Amino acid sequence: MEIKNIEHLLHNVSIIEKKYDSLAEITGEHYNVFDILGKRSDELAHSSIISNLLNAKGKHGQKDLFLKLFIETIQPKFFPNIAKQSFFQDFNTFASKALTEKFAGEVNDDEGGRIDIIINQGSNNIIIENKIYAKDQKSQLLRYYNYDKNAPIIYLTLDGKDASENSKRNIENGQEYICISYENEIIIWIEKCIEKMANKSIIRETLNQYLHLVKQITN
Repeated sequence: MEIKNIEHLLHNVSIIEKKYDSLAEITGEHYNVFDILGKRSDELAHSSIISNLLNAKGKHGQKDLFLKLFIETIQPKFFPNIAKQSFFQDFNTFASKALTEKFAGEVNDDEGGRIDIIINQGSNNIIIENKIYAKDQKSQLLRYYNYDKNAPIIYLTLDGKDASENSKRNIENGQEYICISYENEIIIWIEKCIEKMANKSIIRETLNQYLHLVKQITN
């Protein structure tokens, strides 16, 4: 690329950036409570936010609405696993609860650890492993699979990358677990939640702030 073309490109980028900054000042987009609290890429903070939304008994007071929207968003990724499809159909979302950092036993070669998010209803569980920047641990997904072999496992990362061989070992993507991302499924899910909160301004604006944060960390 010629020097003049590069200079022209950089000039255009600079103009766009200035316009974006001006728009952000008008809309207040840069004023984000999660960012101010230093929780931009804190995995525990994101797990707490997501878990609370998925909790049918959460303080949002919307019962299992957000959980149903989440399942609606991620369930197709288990196709064609008929057993997992039936699991979601039979899962009683209204009677469920979501927890973070669930102790699954002392860690050994193929068992134990702490599960980032678990959604429990009776003897049924949905397991979410939340990865933003942390690396996979040895046999991590396998250990969670052995904790509950009937539970759908959701491997959540910024971009939807697959778990390492060291983590998943002999369990299969699309069967025992699926991969989802902040930049795709989480954004889609939060947007669905915002749409349902049209008449609930406090929840809607909190969700909007979280949506902006997710868009920032996923560029």
